[in-house]
Amino acid sequence: MPNDYVTLKALVSETNLLLFKGRINKIVVLTDSSVALFVRANGKNHTLLISTESAKARMHLTSRKLSFQETPNAFCMLLRKYLENSIINNIELLNNDRIISINCSVMNELHDESMYRLIIEIMGGGSNIILTDKNYLILDAEKRIYDNTDRCIFPHQEYKFPIMTKLPIDSILAMQELTSARDERERAEILKKICGLAQESVVELILRCKSKAVSEVLIEFCDLYSQPSFSPVVTIDLNGVIHGFYAFPYISVNKETRKYSSLNEALDEYYTQACEADKKHLETHELRLSVKRCKQKLERRLNDYSEKISKKLETERLLQQAEILKGYIFGVSPKEDFKMPSVIECYDYYNDQNISLELNPLLSAQENLSSYFKRYKKLKAGIAHAEKEIEETKLQLEYIKSIEAGIENCDSNVEYAELRQEIKALQFANSTNIVSTRKKPKESQPITFSIDGFRCYIGKNNKQNALITFDIAKGNDVWVHSKDYHGAHGVIISSGQTVPLNIIETVASYVAFFCQARSSDKVEIVYTLRKFVKKTTKLGMVTYVNYKSITVKPKKL
Repeated sequence: MPNDYVTLKALVSETNLLLFKGRINKIVVLTDSSVALFVRANGKNHTLLISTESAKARMHLTSRKLSFQETPNAFCMLLRKYLENSIINNIELLNNDRIISINCSVMNELHDESMYRLIIEIMGGGSNIILTDKNYLILDAEKRIYDNTDRCIFPHQEYKFPIMTKLPIDSILAMQELTSARDERERAEILKKICGLAQESVVELILRCKSKAVSEVLIEFCDLYSQPSFSPVVTIDLNGVIHGFYAFPYISVNKETRKYSSLNEALDEYYTQACEADKKHLETHELRLSVKRCKQKLERRLNDYSEKISKKLETERLLQQAEILKGYIFGVSPKEDFKMPSVIECYDYYNDQNISLELNPLLSAQENLSSYFKRYKKLKAGIAHAEKEIEETKLQLEYIKSIEAGIENCDSNVEYAELRQEIKALQFANSTNIVSTRKKPKESQPITFSIDGFRCYIGKNNKQNALITFDIAKGNDVWVHSKDYHGAHGVIISSGQTVPLNIIETVASYVAFFCQARSSDKVEIVYTLRKFVKKTTKLGMVTYVNYKSITVKPKKL
């Protein structure tokens, strides 16, 4: 997404209008790198979120319920000291860069007005929040910088802007150079020397210059908020997952868009989803790591068994050699020291050739022959065991993949606990250690909804799948599942009626969203009556017959 100068300028203009002359009533710290300002402006309550996370540095209004730290850090206490009960005079961009200044005024104990600037630098890993007085004297910063002699961010130092090595886009010189460019290639080279533009914005600007005058496009980009084209959107994929935000629809981005009434709302929607995804990734890290280890262990075991099976021809050849040796071994004369020779020449009647067979001189003729047959029987037994175990290992691998699908589908601690219990049971399946189940864990519940009077269920993990398929559903209820992909089971309670095809298709689209092919445009879904679905030895895994299939587009419930 273009979190660049031109987008920030539009965001600042919009936010300034919404918070103008607003009062900062409360300041809280959310994480070590983010704070929230609660502002009362224009008769409404607003929450301004400011974050300096390297991958998600931002400032925007949010309507979400925030969880904050009960004990504020030192920088939050400083902000409370100087900015609580202050009035926001204006919000502006500084130095034609991604530097936002929230200018506030507050009355002190002597009823004298004091001015302060809350400066937010949105620059990726170098993002920072800095509090200064009206003369840019630093009071403190979220991240103090000591070792930079050119630009020290430390209390009682003068605030200096980051050194700009490129031209700002709205400078006269930049506009003159872009206007005088002869073709698209020359324009792209000039844009490399201009700051404040994300790569997406560069591509969009060049594309728009093909149908409009360069000067007209530049004016539009340099002041997006006041342009008729200003129409905040987010781009979404087929599953409704948000991938970016824009101040207006970029014609260079060929994705479905969703409109919002303000740029702040678009940013709030995008970052809320991104933060939830990060939170889930963090919470499921241990689970995914355990699943990865199990998969690697099973794959190694599968390779070992495959190597044993690959020796099947070698085993049959060993039997042939033993049979050949049987016809020659008893006619061999021992040496002077009564020892057998180390090699015996034989005729291989299986392949019509002469061969040399090795013998152990310390063993008798019968013992040498027996050793050949014993080796054959051992290898044959090993191959038989490998053929049996390889099927079980493949089944366990498929089971692990179903747990992987469950990790993607689940989103609560109870569901994660169930997945964790499945993994432990798999890890200790062949162990003498007993997994402690002294305290029965709380059970999660499947998704439940109704369509035209038909009760429907969707399971998000193996335990929920087993519950809805074999405990809730009856013989004539409809069972739905994605073909060839692990994921959710769906059940439609028929209550003795015939379930219409349109209801089956609707449930199938929801089931497709909870399978491993959710990012596909079309997914093949199978459905049958519950009585044709049978359990296997693995939780949530089934076999089924007499099914029909339909192709649907995954849809979020």
